[in-house]
Amino acid sequence: MGVYAAVIIIAALVTCPLQVVLIRLSLQRNHGTSGAVESRDEVVSEPRTEAEQAVKLELKEYSQDVDVIELRDKFNPYTSLYNCFVHMKREEGVKVFYWAYWVTLLSGVFSSGASVPAL
Repeated sequence: MGVYAAVIIIAALVTCPLQVVLIRLSLQRNHGTSGAVESRDEVVSEPRTEAEQAVKLELKEYSQDVDVIELRDKFNPYTSLYNCFVHMKREEGVKVFYWAYWVTLLSGVFSSGASVPAL
């Protein structure tokens, strides 16, 4: 039973970062109709940051201290699974991959528990 529990824990340790990266890739915006990223030279007049967009739209800035979730912009998208993993690790740290580790672990325990016969 101990070996079985160790296998479930190790499997969750491996699959949890993969699930996080796959979700991050799936949430990435698809810019353009073909999915191709425009070059920096093609879009000169378009604002790149939120501050530039606010100035262009003449919006007031209310707070500087609020943390908000930002999506990747079209000038620096994730290009692959590995690229996404490296960028997330560098920008957010390793802890981001294991925030919901317990969900993956519990799903492994309950899904495997259903297949174990009653003693």
